[in-house]
Amino acid sequence: MHIPDSLVEKLLKKVGKTSDEQMATLREQAIAEHAPLQEVAIHSKLISEQDLTKLYAKEIDVPFTELKPDDVDHNALTLVTERIARQYRAVVFKAEKDGTKKLAMDDPDDIQAINFFQRQLGGQLKIHIAPASSIQAALDQYRGSVNSELSKVLTMPDAQGDEEDVKDVSEEDLAGIPERARYGIAAQTTQPIERVRALVDRIGRRFPNSQIRFMDTVCQPTKQRQTAAVELARECDVVVVIGGAHSNNTRELVNTCRAHCPRVFHVQGASDLNLRFFGCARKVGITAGTSTPDSVIDEVEAWLRENLGHTNKL
Repeated sequence: MHIPDSLVEKLLKKVGKTSDEQMATLREQAIAEHAPLQEVAIHSKLISEQDLTKLYAKEIDVPFTELKPDDVDHNALTLVTERIARQYRAVVFKAEKDGTKKLAMDDPDDIQAINFFQRQLGGQLKIHIAPASSIQAALDQYRGSVNSELSKVLTMPDAQGDEEDVKDVSEEDLAGIPERARYGIAAQTTQPIERVRALVDRIGRRFPNSQIRFMDTVCQPTKQRQTAAVELARECDVVVVIGGAHSNNTRELVNTCRAHCPRVFHVQGASDLNLRFFGCARKVGITAGTSTPDSVIDEVEAWLRENLGHTNKL
């Protein structure tokens, strides 16, 4: 949940949580710590995470759910794999008889995530907002009850309409490969090279007596972008990844950045940007998929410079 600082001020004042003097102190602390105002307010115990989330939910007219452990239907939870749920920080916590799925998120402004779940789950989707800590607790329920990475997976179509599997190869998949004297391995050109090399190593351990030859078909621009994305994500408070909704290359960039930066947003163009993404971030980075037109990247950069002001955020 990323609430703009101005809205945090408005909500705190609305419920009489702070005086003008206290608010000025909060702002100074947020600037000194390079932290969003909402985090400073919560850590200062001016307001609880749950109460702030409730106020925000009412303000943006999105249903609030406390998302207690008993509220989560494990059959509904398994409609989405753990990896996907953690990637988007969203959980399906209930499936109604009429086909409606209730989805709890800590960031209901993540349009890409909502569109993804609508495509994959089908039927009507009802979005709820929940405290980040409650989302995390629900995600942790996977560990005790769901072997999700070895079972059901969600896929999404690429730009040509073919399906791209979004999971890694499971032990079950490897067990189904018949033993041969020689194996040749090639990979889709946009796959992260670390993932490919890890798979080659696993196949080698699975068949220690076989000859294995790996042909590195991963294109150099993809390798360079993945490496640069890691460095960028480590340096920035927020990263914006630009690319098509169905681009495998862009999705991999998003995943790479999210491993090193907690606030990563996938946009297709400047029209997808929202000031709520940025809070009081001091440094915002942008990267893009290999096929993203320069004109689209320029438009996003122009929007950021115009709307974030001259605060050294780019």
